[in-house]
Amino acid sequence: MALLLIIHLNRNNNVSEKFANPAAPNLQACPASLNKYTSDVSINCCDGDIVQGKCQGEPVCTLSEKTEKLPRCIDWYRNYLRKMSIRHCPSDLKQFFEDADRRQVGFCTSSPLNSKLTQPIRTMAPKCNVHKSNDKNLRDPNSCLVKKRMEKMLVPTPMSTKGATVFWPNTPVILQANYIDELQSKNCLDRPTADAALDIIVPAWRNNSEFKTLIYNKLIFCDTVKKQLEERAQDPNYKGAMTTLGLDERRRLRLPGLKFNKPKFNFNLPKAPKFGWKPKAFGVCK
Repeated sequence: MALLLIIHLNRNNNVSEKFANPAAPNLQACPASLNKYTSDVSINCCDGDIVQGKCQGEPVCTLSEKTEKLPRCIDWYRNYLRKMSIRHCPSDLKQFFEDADRRQVGFCTSSPLNSKLTQPIRTMAPKCNVHKSNDKNLRDPNSCLVKKRMEKMLVPTPMSTKGATVFWPNTPVILQANYIDELQSKNCLDRPTADAALDIIVPAWRNNSEFKTLIYNKLIFCDTVKKQLEERAQDPNYKGAMTTLGLDERRRLRLPGLKFNKPKFNFNLPKAPKFGWKPKAFGVCK
């Protein structure tokens, strides 16, 4: 009986520990470029300059214990990072964290953050960059802004794959898509990002009829391709490569929608070879 009581108590303790949620320890330094100052009763962080030991801006959080006026900095910082994530991060890289070196605003990652909210737990997890200037964000293929634009990019087909490329040095990234049409792999350009790049490369291109005729109108844009494919799909007289392929070729490509005949298995005994051997029926013993 005593042994059962001990086991019961230990089990209850394990359950309590498993679901316990103790408050995370407070930060030791002011986050998010805030400035530290000391009041009569606590050490706080100020969003603004410190003059003669007093905050000239807005007191934001405290590095001491929580007060009625100020939250702990760890709690304020968690909420701050959540807002930055909504502002900067794409859907597959939802966790924002600051750049410790202050060379850029920060990063978005797919990994949870450590207890101090300063680094991802999985250091090799995918991440994207949040630069200080919009111009640099537009020129970096791995910027979070480019990845967010890629999510909203118009593509010809649902199975299209998206990419980001810098075609000319020091110009904005151009998004592109790869898609399958008539059993061939093809590419198209995202019109908004291509136009933005041309504004840098050929500033007067929009009013240059010769440039439009010789170059721009020959570019293949994803919005145009999407419209063409949708119109073609509604044409009852259209017959493409999918419908003109022979049956053997369609089977080789394993195209969807094909019905394959089930193989017929022959369970008859093999024929006797020429040298006189005769097969015996299964299960017959002499």
